[in-house]
Amino acid sequence: MTTRRARNETEVISASVAGRMGGGALLFGAAAYYLTIVTDPSVSSSRLVSLVLSLSVVAAGVIALVIPWDRFNPRLTIILVPFILVILGVGNYYDPMPRIDAVFFVLIGAWIGLCHPRFTTLAFTPLIALVYWAPIAMRGDAKDLGSATLIVTAVSIGIGELLGLLRTGLERSRDELALSAQRRFSALTRNSIDVTFVFGREQNVRYVSPGAAKRLGYGSGELEAVPLRELLTEYVEGIFEEHVEAILDGSYLGESITKNHELRFLHADGTWIDVEATVQNLLDDPDIDGIVVHVRDIRDRKALENDLHYRAYHDELTGLANRAAFHREVQDARTDVDEATVVYLDLDGFKSVNDTQGHQQGDRLLRVASERLVSAAPGDAVVARLGGDEFAVLLHAGIEEATELAETFVRAISEPFALRGTMVTVGVSAGVAGVDSDGPDDQAIGDADMAMYHAKVSDSVAVSVYEPQMRDRLLQRLDAKSRLRDAIDQGQLILHYQPAVDMKTRAWLGAEALVRWNDPVRGLVPPVEFIGLAEETGLIVEMGRQIIHEACREAMTWPTVAGVEPKVGVNVSPRQFRDPDFLGIIESALSETGLAPDRLIVEITESIFISDIEMASQKLRDLRQMGTFLALDDFGTGYASLSYLRTLPFHLLKIDKSFVENAPTRARDLSLLQTINRLGHDLGLRTLVEGVETEAQAMLAASLHCDMAQGYVFAKPMSAARFRTAMADRQDIELPATTRGLRPKSVH
Repeated sequence: MTTRRARNETEVISASVAGRMGGGALLFGAAAYYLTIVTDPSVSSSRLVSLVLSLSVVAAGVIALVIPWDRFNPRLTIILVPFILVILGVGNYYDPMPRIDAVFFVLIGAWIGLCHPRFTTLAFTPLIALVYWAPIAMRGDAKDLGSATLIVTAVSIGIGELLGLLRTGLERSRDELALSAQRRFSALTRNSIDVTFVFGREQNVRYVSPGAAKRLGYGSGELEAVPLRELLTEYVEGIFEEHVEAILDGSYLGESITKNHELRFLHADGTWIDVEATVQNLLDDPDIDGIVVHVRDIRDRKALENDLHYRAYHDELTGLANRAAFHREVQDARTDVDEATVVYLDLDGFKSVNDTQGHQQGDRLLRVASERLVSAAPGDAVVARLGGDEFAVLLHAGIEEATELAETFVRAISEPFALRGTMVTVGVSAGVAGVDSDGPDDQAIGDADMAMYHAKVSDSVAVSVYEPQMRDRLLQRLDAKSRLRDAIDQGQLILHYQPAVDMKTRAWLGAEALVRWNDPVRGLVPPVEFIGLAEETGLIVEMGRQIIHEACREAMTWPTVAGVEPKVGVNVSPRQFRDPDFLGIIESALSETGLAPDRLIVEITESIFISDIEMASQKLRDLRQMGTFLALDDFGTGYASLSYLRTLPFHLLKIDKSFVENAPTRARDLSLLQTINRLGHDLGLRTLVEGVETEAQAMLAASLHCDMAQGYVFAKPMSAARFRTAMADRQDIELPATTRGLRPKSVH
C-alpha cells in the first residue's frame, strides 16, 4: 500500500512547498490590509475590523508555514482558499482596495494552478472573482469594476492554467522516466542471477526482486510478508544473534559501505543453499532509504571448490588421503597426539599385474587393497595412498601395537584378488616408525619408508621396525643423485615434444617440451623416475636451466604454419620457480637463442602458491611484463583454490587429464570439466585439456568449446627431429585468424 509520504514524494510540487506558498499568499494579503488600512489615518470606520482580519489571516498564514504538510497530499492545501475568500470578501466590503486585491487575486490564481490539478483555476478563480467584486459592488463606490474584474480574472486563470500546464508536463515527463526506469529495473532484477532484498527502517522486508521465484523458489510477495527478524533467524544460516540485533537497531552498517558474506539460505523446497550476500547501506539515499542486500546462488562454485579441495587431498583412484594430506596429518600428530606411529606399505609384484592383466585390473586391485586396509585399520587411523602401489597408515598407538596392526594389514592385503576370473596374489612389505615430536616434519614417513625397504629386501620378515642403522635406501638415493648429476653434466637429458592442438581445426599450435633421461645402461628413463629426486636434491635448478635453453633453441628451428610461429611450453617445478635467478635464466635463454618472449610458454602448477603466494604473484607479473606466455598446469589437482585465478596474470588454463578421462561416461566428471572450462573462459583465459586419449574424449572437449588439447589421440611425444619434420609437413595448413598466435582472450 502506498503511504501518504510516498504519494507526496511523487508530486512535482511537494505538500510542504504548496502549503508554504499558500501561507505566503495569506501573509501577503494580511500585510496589504494592514499597511493600507490599519496604518492609514484617513481610514477610521473599519480599522478595528481590518486589524482583526489581518491578525486572523496572519495567524492562518503562520500556521500554514509551520504545519507538517508532508503528511498530506499537496492538493489538500486547497483548504486555505476560505481564508483567501475572507480577505477578499470582508476586506473589500469595509475598505475596497481593487489594485492590491488584483495583485493578490493573480497571485492566488498562480498558486492554485501551480500546486493543484489542472482546470482547478477554472472552478475557483470565478468564485474568487465574485467574492472580489460583490462586496465592492454592494458599496456602490467603484467605477468600471466589472471590466477590471474580468481582466484580472482572465489574467489569474491564464497564469494559473499556464503554470498548471507546465506542472502537468513535468509530472508526465517524470512519470515516463520513472516508469522507464522501473521497467529497466524490473527487467534487470527479473533476469539477474542475484536476488535483491531491501530492508526498510521499520524492520521489514520492503522489497524482494522477481528473481526470488527462480533462484530461491518463493512466489511473488511471499518473502515480503516475513518479518525481518524471522527472515534473519529462520531463513538465514551463518548469521549470529548479535548480528541480527545490530541489523535491527540500525547499527550494523553505520556508514555507506559494502560488506560481503557467505551464508546459507533456506530454499522454498526446505533445503539450505549456499549464497553470497552483498550488503549495502543506502539509508542516506532518498530513492532507496534502506539496506540493500544482493543474494547470489553460489552452489556451483561451492561444489567446484569442495570437489577441487577433495581432489587436492584425496587420491583419485581409491578415495584415500593422498601424500599431501598424510604429511599434514603426521605433522599435526607431532604436537596433538601423545603417541603416534607411521606404517609404510608397498605391494610386491604389482608391476607384473599391470603388465599381465592390464592397467584397468591393476587399478581394481589397488581399490580393493585400499578397502581391505581401511577395514583392518582402527577407526581413528588415517589411511593414505602415497602414490603407485605405496600406502601409509597413521596410528595413534605405540610401536608394539603398531607392529601387530601392520602384520594384520599385510595379511589382509595378501589375500588373493579375483581379477578377470583369475585369483592373483601380491606380496606386501611394511615398515613401522614412531612419530618424534622433536624431529623434522617428514622424518617418521622417511623412517617408515626405510624400514619398509628393509623388509622388502629381507627374505624372512614382511614387517620391519625402523632402526637407525637402516640406511640402505638412503645410500641408494645418494647413488641415484650422483648418477643424475652425471647425466646433467654429460648431456644425457633430451627433450621430446608433444603438440598442443587447436580443437576447432586440429592444427598444431606448438608443443610442450618433455624431458627424458637417455641412460647409457637403462635407455630412455621417464621423468616420473627422476624428477622427484631432482626436486628433492636441488638438481632441478640446473636441469631446468638446460631444458629452458634447449627448448628455446629448438623452437627457433620450427617452421611457421600459415604465418604462425609455434610456441614451446616448458614445465617449471616449485623449487625451480623459487630460485632467485629464475627470471635471469628465462631472460638469458631468450636472449641467447633469439626466441621471441611470447613464443615461450612458462607452465607452473598450483603447488607453487602454497608456500609464498606474494612471491609467486610478483614473479608471474615480472614474467608477464617480460612478454612470456603463462600457463597454469594440471589445474584441479593441487592447491584447489579459485581466488588466485582472479588476480594472477595467466593466459592459459591447462585442465588435468583426470577431468576428461571418464567425462564421456560419467555425468559428474562431465559437469566438472564443463564448469572448469567455463570458469576459465569467464576469467578471460584460454583452456587446454590434457591427456585426451580417445576420439570420444576429443569430441567431448570440442563440444564443450575447450580451446586446445593434448594427448595420444592427436600425437604422442616425439623426438625433436621427428617434430621438426612433422611441422614442416604441415606448413601449407590454413589456420583461422582466431588461432594465430595463441593469443589470450583478454588481459588479466
